[in-house]
Amino acid sequence: MEITRLMSIPMPSTSAFNEPFILTGEDLYVFFSAPVDSQPEPHVEYLCIRFTNPIAHRSIAEIHCKLWHLDAYDTICKIEDSDWLRELKDATPKDFKDCPATNHYAIYLDSVGFIE
Repeated sequence: MEITRLMSIPMPSTSAFNEPFILTGEDLYVFFSAPVDSQPEPHVEYLCIRFTNPIAHRSIAEIHCKLWHLDAYDTICKIEDSDWLRELKDATPKDFKDCPATNHYAIYLDSVGFIE
């Protein structure tokens, strides 16, 4: 397994007002807000991370995360040679195996854990 860091989020998850909100459907959305102490006036900024057309998703609470999960701290990562993705692809019916490329993406957020 290899983790490639793609993009850090523009605000630290440690500054979030409350736990990120996860909305599932055709796409997976992770929302959170954080205060920004800027001039001329402090304000709140909102962040939305969108994973398009996921074939599956899961989250792992912080207490159950492994050390390698921290590589994705506040950073969207691509996980290459993923056991979980291989397991999902093996379970896919033959008629759907030729679907567009499927990738494994994840992020670790403070007080939430690992979302993939």
